[in-house]
Amino acid sequence: MKDFYVKLKPILSLLSGGGGGSGFISGGGAGGFAIQYFVLAGGGGGGFDTGGAGGAGGVRFNASQDYTVTAGTAYTLTVGTGGAGSSTPSNKGSNGSDSVFDSITSAGGGGGGSAGSTPGAAGGSGGAARRSVAGGDGNSPPVSPAQGQPGARIPDPTPAGGSGGGGGYHSAGYTFLPGTDTAGSGGRGFNQSPVYPSIGPLFGLSNINGGQIAGGGGGASDTSPIGRGVGYDGGGAGGAGNGSPASTSLYAQNGVFSTGGGGGGGGNTNPGVPASRTGGDGGAGMVVLLYPNDYTLTHPTDLVKNSPAPAPGSRTYTQFLQGTGTVTFS
Repeated sequence: MKDFYVKLKPILSLLSGGGGGSGFISGGGAGGFAIQYFVLAGGGGGGFDTGGAGGAGGVRFNASQDYTVTAGTAYTLTVGTGGAGSSTPSNKGSNGSDSVFDSITSAGGGGGGSAGSTPGAAGGSGGAARRSVAGGDGNSPPVSPAQGQPGARIPDPTPAGGSGGGGGYHSAGYTFLPGTDTAGSGGRGFNQSPVYPSIGPLFGLSNINGGQIAGGGGGASDTSPIGRGVGYDGGGAGGAGNGSPASTSLYAQNGVFSTGGGGGGGGNTNPGVPASRTGGDGGAGMVVLLYPNDYTLTHPTDLVKNSPAPAPGSRTYTQFLQGTGTVTFS
């Protein structure tokens, strides 16, 4: 497997923010030392045929350097992949897979509802419903602070000419309202959160998709002129409806790699072409670790290739983009 890695300079100071605690802790007791983590799961896939959009992968992090690890101990690390968009009416979009660091697990985003399997699935952020049924719950399983928000549903009465957006880290997916001209947009992601100004620069998240991560996918249109829903902050746009030009550019879009964004709901531009109705895939997640630069981090080559270097502020961080294995500090 090809190795992926990003090695970025640490920030000299740390501002307090959400996720628990504030301030800098130089090390842990009993031979341990303290690190920070940012764990983002894979986004959910979009549903088939005017499908609901996929929800963003769950987000968990600590805003201060307060998670104690011990040199020489192997810690599990897994980067979640995005869920596949549905290509059949009987199946929802697949949930994204979880991302894990040690005891911290972020749940994959929920898949969007499809023609014959209409509710959205629960997940880190929930998948949206197809048309009029319930969206999936976010923050599932529940943790505090919440790792995501629910997917949208379409309020009765129906018929509805489009589906809703998947949930994002910051806000629930947006509902398609009958009588309006676009399907529901995806919920907003991490860069819209009140904690982003303090935690975002610390982890270099502005270098990852412009800071736009953990957004929900956009819902799909059934029939033109109702427009496709927008996917925000790494989420893919929904597919266009019947009567739109038969162009692959109007099919549902995938969530962006390494953002945990949800896949767009599958549209209906050409009912005779299943690909035009297939949901977008969710985007893969990531795991970021920030640790004192007098320690080194080792791991299997199929997880990531590490190239540590001293950096100002006595800290270093490494971003893991794919794979599973263990990491060990020494």
